Amino acid sequence: VRRRPDLLVRSIYPLFTNTEKLTFTQWDKRQEFKSSWVNARTSLLYWIRNRVWGAKQHNANHSFSYYDKAFGASHPEWFSTKSLGRMKQLNFQTDIQPCLAARGFREQVVSIARDYFSGRPEPFPGAYRGAVGKFFSVMPNDNTNMCGCPDCRRLYRPGIGPAGNASHYVWDFVNNVAREVRKTHPQAMISNCAYFNYTLPPQGLVFEPNVAIEFCKFYTNYATPGSQRRDHLRIAEFVNKNHCRFFTTWEYLLKPHITEWAFPCLVPHVHAADVNAMKKISGFQGGKLQYLYLTTYNGTRPGGVAQANPVLDFMNLYWRMKLYDDTTLDIDVALDEYYQSFFGPAALEMKAFHTALEKRWMNRGGGQDSRSWWNRMGTREFLDTISQRVQRAREATSQGTVYRRRVDLIDKGILQHMLKSRTRYEASSLAEAAPLATSSVARTRETQSADTWFDDATWTDSPVQRITTTLKNQPAPQKTTFQLAWDEKWFYIKATCDEPLVSALKARTRDRDVGGFSDDSIELFFDPTGQGTTYYQFCITSRGVVYDAKETPGAIGATANINWNSGIKVRTTVGKQAWELRAALPLDRLGGGQHPRPGSTWRFNLCRNRFTQPGHPPFSAWSPTPTGFRNPARFGLVTFNAPTDRGNLIWSCDFSSRAFGDETTTSPLFGHEGWYENTRYSDRGWDRSLTVSGTGAARRAVCDINSTCPSDVLPMHAVRVTPGVVSVEAEFRRGAIKNQPTLSIADANGKMIANMHAWSGRGDLIAVELPEDRRNFGNAIHGLGDLAAPGRWFGLKLVINTVDHTTRAFVRSDRGRWVALNEQPLPYYDPTAMGTTWFLALGTYKHVAVANNVLEIDNIAVRQVSRAP
Repeated sequence: VRRRPDLLVRSIYPLFTNTEKLTFTQWDKRQEFKSSWVNARTSLLYWIRNRVWGAKQHNANHSFSYYDKAFGASHPEWFSTKSLGRMKQLNFQTDIQPCLAARGFREQVVSIARDYFSGRPEPFPGAYRGAVGKFFSVMPNDNTNMCGCPDCRRLYRPGIGPAGNASHYVWDFVNNVAREVRKTHPQAMISNCAYFNYTLPPQGLVFEPNVAIEFCKFYTNYATPGSQRRDHLRIAEFVNKNHCRFFTTWEYLLKPHITEWAFPCLVPHVHAADVNAMKKISGFQGGKLQYLYLTTYNGTRPGGVAQANPVLDFMNLYWRMKLYDDTTLDIDVALDEYYQSFFGPAALEMKAFHTALEKRWMNRGGGQDSRSWWNRMGTREFLDTISQRVQRAREATSQGTVYRRRVDLIDKGILQHMLKSRTRYEASSLAEAAPLATSSVARTRETQSADTWFDDATWTDSPVQRITTTLKNQPAPQKTTFQLAWDEKWFYIKATCDEPLVSALKARTRDRDVGGFSDDSIELFFDPTGQGTTYYQFCITSRGVVYDAKETPGAIGATANINWNSGIKVRTTVGKQAWELRAALPLDRLGGGQHPRPGSTWRFNLCRNRFTQPGHPPFSAWSPTPTGFRNPARFGLVTFNAPTDRGNLIWSCDFSSRAFGDETTTSPLFGHEGWYENTRYSDRGWDRSLTVSGTGAARRAVCDINSTCPSDVLPMHAVRVTPGVVSVEAEFRRGAIKNQPTLSIADANGKMIANMHAWSGRGDLIAVELPEDRRNFGNAIHGLGDLAAPGRWFGLKLVINTVDHTTRAFVRSDRGRWVALNEQPLPYYDPTAMGTTWFLALGTYKHVAVANNVLEIDNIAVRQVSRAP
């Protein structure tokens, strides 16, 4: 007979739940989530029945939230800002940290903890935030802006990486507080979360016996091989090397962000394996379960927060509660009992439905973005399959029975959410498919000095780029243009913001790193690696006030580190009809340890905040970012030019970018550096068949053609060019003669501009497609023999005149000279094609499955040959 739950700590957040509707999915109408749907008594009874209510009191959470009000005036040196005036300009919880090395600060924290454990009243409001029962939390604010004073800096361990560079700094402070408090209160526990840049165990630190750790975990990441074991090894190191005796976990069951119309991650087997592994680590006590919650509303007045969709959370939350109650639970036996008892005659179909969801997430690698959710996992074919499961479950039950009502809950709470999310994704497929903006970064003709960098000559060869639309896809009300340049040390930006209402420019921000986002300003975004894991954000107002921060978007909680200093130089001027920004950024602060070279690509965006006309859309971006500026997947691509390029190399791809991983790995092609696949052909093989592999100059895209569908879909990329003459070229090598290497260009509406390919079955024959016609060019014309024979590199090039709407085609063997195929220009494939936003398609399609049916692609380049007047 089991007398009590196995794990002592079983807490949930928030406490109350949507007991009346159960299936809220109106993520775009959150004010429809009504306070009247939340029954407090029913909520508490549910937790009691599941043995969550009444567990051991425990907490670990941000504990310094009110210290600014208590000590900001008397001890400004206790905070990272070192100034009360500066502190008042920032959000204390998300922008500021206590200075853990400040003289007297630790003693103050110890004193407050002793007051708490002695039962004394709070010395100031919020002093006991995070404290409950025998636990007093000592945890930094919800950001990574650790104090940068010399005393703090010497405690950091920068070589450990972003998950642990502050571990020694934070945990040593926690440990010292625990040591002092234990002297007077032997039973007192000092708690903290392994979180942000103090997630990793601190090296060489032995904890006091009264230190309690709550390790923050994302179960959604466990579709990635090794990520679950990585968490378990880190926890084991806290226990075995740091000698932690009491640890819990904070489970983020509210991930992925369902409110962003995500594919649901419902994985009971993952939770069972997780608990089974952690119970083998000494000191595991359970933890906190945080599920999806929203603010409730009484009319238009906001109320408290409550669980929004218990049906959608059930497979994670319910089984995690059961496992904390009984760690020996056989999850398969328990699931079978649940399906049979809850759904009766629909048990088999409901089991198949939920099993399909779990396997889909785990077998397809999970994901944190709409492309992963709905182009890789939630395909139309998959949704049709699970919809049929729900329909058959409904047919197996009788109208009006409890089993039918429960099937309907699954339909409304899970399936309809997925169908609506997929529909929204398809409606936005054009935005998903790209037009990511592209531009060259011209090499300056001379190295610039401190006295000349801002002269017009810096941007002599830089093409002018324009912001054309707002975030709402409306025409930008005022023109914004910019130019980019570089030399061996600096990245230069010149931006001009047309503004007929310069007298109304909003410029209230005065101090650095406060923001400026609500002023008339330019925002800059740099992601040198292209991986989206870290990027750099700038906001520069018309007054020249700078905000610069290093962003880690995947971090738990706040993501900006404003202590990072870019070393940017800025000059702004306000004229009669415009204001202008000129800036120079040190490349060594941006490159992440890798200096750009000619042909390198970085992800970049330039955005504008305009507040001179209330009621007009204030936000616009060069590379469209429909969901907001801070989306690295939507940053544009900029290509660093050599001096001889003169700013004309618009886009270059030799697959050496760090966006494709390091050279020891094989990376998917799609989803990196702007490459994407047509959503109509998702789930048919292209996402698996196209990879990037090889080392050094031999790193390239490789397509295993036998694993693709027999269609003409190709890997695609968007580019923006300027009216005039533009060349597009790529190199190919095929392993078998039976595939058809292709280079194709279409306009923004998908209308074909030009298409050329090497013939399947022929090594010498190159074709240029026209409607109802195909122009073939063999050795008699190009004189290069079997240039496209298996095992040989060859190049295809199209030269497009956007003014005359004509095309010329070229080929070359290996990297020899280009040979023209058609002396007389050919017309556009589709005479109605137009514009200078293009979709490039490079690859092949499968005729038959044959041995060594592989295609390699390398050295893609788009060049502006000339510009129209």
